[in-house]
Amino acid sequence: MSVQDKDQVLLKAIRQSLDQSSLDIDAETRSRLAQIRHQALRKASYKTFKPVLLPIAAIATACLVFAMVVFIPAKQTEQINIVDDIELMSSSESLQLYEDLEFYEWLEDYELPT
Repeated sequence: MSVQDKDQVLLKAIRQSLDQSSLDIDAETRSRLAQIRHQALRKASYKTFKPVLLPIAAIATACLVFAMVVFIPAKQTEQINIVDDIELMSSSESLQLYEDLEFYEWLEDYELPT
């Protein structure tokens, strides 16, 4: 006997036991249980997922992904620029750049080509 066959036999026995126990319940209790079941089903139908919320959720997710893509690489670029600045400051060959720094700032202010 396979596992599926054993499961089917067990399910059949459970179903029969539950069906038999439901027949032993008096009519008043059965009626009350039916009312409770219908009331629960009505409440459950009101709480179903509204399809109107799906596009809103999709738009919110798209905005979040867009913001992550736009802003996270910008931070990485700034870190790379900081590393480049540290390298420039630590090398002794670029001292002339610092001597002419005011001149380069003046060029930048007037947007003149270097």
